[in-house]
Amino acid sequence: MKTKCLIPIRHIAAASLMLLGVVTRAVADPVFPDATWETAIPESVSVDSAKLQEFQETVGGSGAVVRDGYMIYTWGTQNTHPSTGWSSVVKSMASTMMFFAINEGKIPGPYEPVRPYLQQQFPGKDLIAKDAPMTFFHLANYTSGYALPEAPGQAWAHNDFANKLYLFLVYGQLLGVNPKNAAEIAAAMTTESRWGTLQFQDGGIVTVRAGTPRWTASVRDTARVAWFWLNKGRWKDQQLLPQLVFDTYAHAQSGGIARSASHKAHDYLPIGTMGPKDPNGIPVDTSFGFGWKFNLLPNGTLQFPHAPADLFYCQGERDRFIVVVPSLNLIGLWRDGRNILPAERPAVITQLCGVINP
Repeated sequence: MKTKCLIPIRHIAAASLMLLGVVTRAVADPVFPDATWETAIPESVSVDSAKLQEFQETVGGSGAVVRDGYMIYTWGTQNTHPSTGWSSVVKSMASTMMFFAINEGKIPGPYEPVRPYLQQQFPGKDLIAKDAPMTFFHLANYTSGYALPEAPGQAWAHNDFANKLYLFLVYGQLLGVNPKNAAEIAAAMTTESRWGTLQFQDGGIVTVRAGTPRWTASVRDTARVAWFWLNKGRWKDQQLLPQLVFDTYAHAQSGGIARSASHKAHDYLPIGTMGPKDPNGIPVDTSFGFGWKFNLLPNGTLQFPHAPADLFYCQGERDRFIVVVPSLNLIGLWRDGRNILPAERPAVITQLCGVINP
């Protein structure tokens, strides 16, 4: 049964997008996959097949494009589970699980202090004094200061010591499972009230490597998560997460924050890193928020001026991308192809958006 309130909600969303200068179009109620994706010819949803082929040649690897809920184009392998995972994409998945925990009343919100949860997760250990104010929001948005000299909220760092701490607290405390047990994590993520209704068709969505959870779902199953985000927590006739969660938190959070001054980690817990040993390896990413990167920046400008303002994406390494464009009802994702250098990213993202026929 279709939810009648979707019509006014969509009209409100469309009005908001027009204020941002996003061109919208009327579409039917969303289509969602069952055990398998429903397919369609690209031209049937106003997408250019030749441009899709050109985009595939640009990025390589394996990938898929979905529009209006139909799988319209795939390349490479769709059902394999990459042993190396999707890299930093796992942080986006952890943030979604945190939102489920908030919705379930396990914590009041992302500004909840992590200290009592950390003490339970790591008995006999504690935050040092300057880190005592640390919240889940700080960890989710790279401003926790863990293992660095700054206090929480004072500086930004792509810090994989803090990111590992974040994953352990989300899975270990908020989901209540062993964060080093892939089967327990996957079972907790796919309960009926969470992602069970997404019907991941290939299984194997999580593994643990080097003591850290990794997202290892197939391309076509990862596309389900992207479609869930595009639809702001809705799946078929269920609102699994309130739309308000996405309206409130799905935007860039890191504007106006200084970069950490240190490149040396003081991992005092100690928990180790899930990635580089340098806890401050890249400059501040002003597009970053809860594991995703947003085209609309905090200062009102666009990261990709020739792409829709509501576009957002997450990235693992330089060859693993999940791109979501709500105003185009479009998602595209790919992995294991050509490394996309930062300078190339605007052209590649814009090329994906350009597959739509005028």
